[in-house]
Amino acid sequence: MSYTKSQGDPETVQPPHIYAELLPNLRHMNIHVTLHHEHNGTEEVELLNDRYTLRVTQDGCTASIDLPARIKEDVTLALSAEKTRQLDWRLGNCHLRQDVNEDAQNGTPWLADSITVDTHTACKSCKTIIAGDGAVRIWKALPSENWAEMMEFWHCHKPIDHNANSDLDAAISSKAYSASNKPRTLPGVGLVGVSNIVLSEEDCSNIKSGEANTIQCNTCSHPLGTHDSIFSGLRLDKWSLSLRRPNCTEWTTYPTEKHLTSLLLSLAESNVVRRFMLYSGKLETATEGLLVWLFNPSIYYSLSSPLPSKNPPEGKPASSLKSKPSPSSPISSQHASTILYHPVVKPSTTVRKHSSEMDELQIPEIVLGEIRKALEGSTEMLPEEKREVRSSVERWRVGVLGRW
Repeated sequence: MSYTKSQGDPETVQPPHIYAELLPNLRHMNIHVTLHHEHNGTEEVELLNDRYTLRVTQDGCTASIDLPARIKEDVTLALSAEKTRQLDWRLGNCHLRQDVNEDAQNGTPWLADSITVDTHTACKSCKTIIAGDGAVRIWKALPSENWAEMMEFWHCHKPIDHNANSDLDAAISSKAYSASNKPRTLPGVGLVGVSNIVLSEEDCSNIKSGEANTIQCNTCSHPLGTHDSIFSGLRLDKWSLSLRRPNCTEWTTYPTEKHLTSLLLSLAESNVVRRFMLYSGKLETATEGLLVWLFNPSIYYSLSSPLPSKNPPEGKPASSLKSKPSPSSPISSQHASTILYHPVVKPSTTVRKHSSEMDELQIPEIVLGEIRKALEGSTEMLPEEKREVRSSVERWRVGVLGRW
């Protein structure tokens, strides 16, 4: 998971760049190595650590990575006879390594059953408390991201029961959402979706209204979410929040890209689309957007020398933002989604033209900028020939976004 360079090598000699990608559903693993110069037969390719680690050496410079899957004993990584800087191997029947907990990585954090009455919610930017001190006593899960919008289709008319039991009616109403009443928030009850948390305004503090029905942190003006007209409450975006567990002094913050990927995966499953127009503000007046294509929902990749990242490690306290990995720090096996993307001018025109092929997704401008930066950074870490996909009518850039 590192590289070394011998003392006598000139400073211009760079270690090999290794990128490995596992497609867990197909059990295929692709390994791509970019050498500093054309190979001449003196390069060394070694498998270590029970064939879980790949090490490549050229001109005394060595790079190594921990692979997402083990390479079987009957597989040999042979060098091509062609004089090239690129080495590629495509391997079949590869299984995700056992020390990568696939089930844990697939789980979305901050679901209703994992949030307790003593959990504090704060602004991600300045850690000002938004909801705490037992303000929310009950946490309930929303079935899906667009569940509230479907309520009117499911329940056109409230049934009339002339012999209704008043105690039963009161119990049903206390559920905050049901077939007998309009969905709404209740004081002390939090509703948890894939990418947001809906709270009663009475349970929140240190907030203020912003432009276009948005809400902001009263301390630093960081965007937190929107006023929810369907639930008559506040819809707080998870990517704008930090949570602190009971008996814990540190705040937990997750990367924005993982929250967004969870949302894209959920929408792709429920709406049967994989292309999304990301934009901020109003669609009709937006001058730029980002068209993303959820090309491969699940991959695992490893990298020998990535670009620096500004996101904290998964599940780590937000204070970890202060320490950034060096450019030469390797990335061990990471769960991600492959995303094809390209910027769009006047996204409303594209949405109208391809309305049956894509969904539109409004996100705050600051989040749109973070996602664009994350995608562009991930493109740069890929081998050059894998950074772009062209068709007869479109040119897509290739990137990855982390996921659980």
